[in-house]
Amino acid sequence: MKYSTLLIILLCLLGLPMSCFAKQRNDRAKVALHYIDKGKAPFDYIADKLRSHKIVAIGEDHWIADHSEFLCDVLRNVGYTADTHISYLALEFGNERDQMLADSLAFGKKWNEAFANKILLDAPDELGNPYKGYRDVLYTVWETNMQKPDSLKTRILLLDPDDIPRTPEARDENIANILRNCIRSGKKTIFYAGQAHTQYQTRGQLPRGGKGYYYNYPSAAKAIKVCYPNDIFSINLWGGFMGSYGYIPNEETTWTLIDGGEIDRAFELKGNNPVGFDIDADFPLTPSQLYAGKNSGREPWSENPDNGDPYTANLKMKDYCDGFIFVKPVKDFSGMQLIDIYNDVWIATLADRIDPPPARTKEEIFKTILEWHPTCLPLIDK
Repeated sequence: MKYSTLLIILLCLLGLPMSCFAKQRNDRAKVALHYIDKGKAPFDYIADKLRSHKIVAIGEDHWIADHSEFLCDVLRNVGYTADTHISYLALEFGNERDQMLADSLAFGKKWNEAFANKILLDAPDELGNPYKGYRDVLYTVWETNMQKPDSLKTRILLLDPDDIPRTPEARDENIANILRNCIRSGKKTIFYAGQAHTQYQTRGQLPRGGKGYYYNYPSAAKAIKVCYPNDIFSINLWGGFMGSYGYIPNEETTWTLIDGGEIDRAFELKGNNPVGFDIDADFPLTPSQLYAGKNSGREPWSENPDNGDPYTANLKMKDYCDGFIFVKPVKDFSGMQLIDIYNDVWIATLADRIDPPPARTKEEIFKTILEWHPTCLPLIDK
């Protein structure tokens, strides 16, 4: 017995994949259960955060259709009382030049699909946002507004700057400026965007060539958190590691589980029931080691970088967000459905966005998008 015990200890110390390592991994799922057990049904969770904060930020993965579907369900189930009234839905996937269109769309007596398509076309992505999920969000704002008195209707705010920014921080600066005005109005806002904007991140870039001192700037959510620390609550929608261009290039081009699926196993133990829950510094997930995933392009994660690198090994998930919402298992996710929002005039201006343009016809555009984002579902008519 003495020799076998000693052997096990030595193997553990050597870091070999024995049962001691498996137990350590399983412990993270067990710890996560304590947070999940204190959670609430997602709509109740968001309603509570709206009662206590001016801004509730919800971070999505752009290419997971289930995330935008969840936002539509939030709009259908939250905001029908004065204390949970969503005055503003602030959206990343729209350009502020189309704000008048967004107002006409949200408060019009009839649904105007042409306005919605124009908003999606003018989004800052190089090929626009030809995604059914995003158009469904715009439609749901109009649909739910039709059921509400004027005092409870929701205004769509488009967050991206009028000119397509050439510097990465310009988008976050513009978003933060708009959100500051929302706070100063005293009204409630749901800020829905990619997690890079809704998390309290300090984002950084190395100079060309990948060497030198980092150029750092705050995400929109972090800029608001610094100025109004008690007025914003940041929620991540649970998903997979997004990787490059919204997918992990494996045989199925699908999402890789965060932390090897340890936290996902905790959700599974609770029946995969949708839940929203707060986290603190002890939540067993750190962006550097687990959340960001292997091969994220940010390794190595140093504890004390000497080049200004903001992605440090001592970051906790609490540094990035305040809570999570689990909608459904990652294995059940669907990619965004492509829709035809294009017209010949817009296609002719592609060279102004990209030189040289990657496509010159609708068919080439959709082929390019599927190459960039293989999880997307092919074109449908409507």
